[in-house]
Amino acid sequence: MNRAASKIAKEVPYRLFSKLTPSWSIQTLLPDKNNAIPTITNAQIEKLCELSLLKPPSPQQTERLSRDVGNILSCVKAIQQVDTTGVSPLRSLVEDSSLPLREDEGRETLSSEEILSYSKHTHGHFFVVPKVKDDDEN
Repeated sequence: MNRAASKIAKEVPYRLFSKLTPSWSIQTLLPDKNNAIPTITNAQIEKLCELSLLKPPSPQQTERLSRDVGNILSCVKAIQQVDTTGVSPLRSLVEDSSLPLREDEGRETLSSEEILSYSKHTHGHFFVVPKVKDDDEN
């Protein structure tokens, strides 16, 4: 934990969070036995790995990834169905108190040359990365 986060953690009283009880569980977002998990094909998992520049998964990993991504999509679908009409966005998890914020102070930054020195491949003042998508793909 960095110094700023440590300072905030010390300044925010534990009692603010100790009285909070969960009003829901992530389990409520997962599909039950009556609802089908969205189907993700092996080809889609392999394409996601390719686009993410990850090595191709084994067949066992592909099955697990397919199930996990299906569960994630079920959660997203459940969240998308929540009616948020008239609900204003949160600025803080604890709306009824003001959390201390650090001062916005300028500080030294790295030069372009220093930042680019961490990259294996550069061209002029730019990072060079492998091509991910063909121009003729949608």
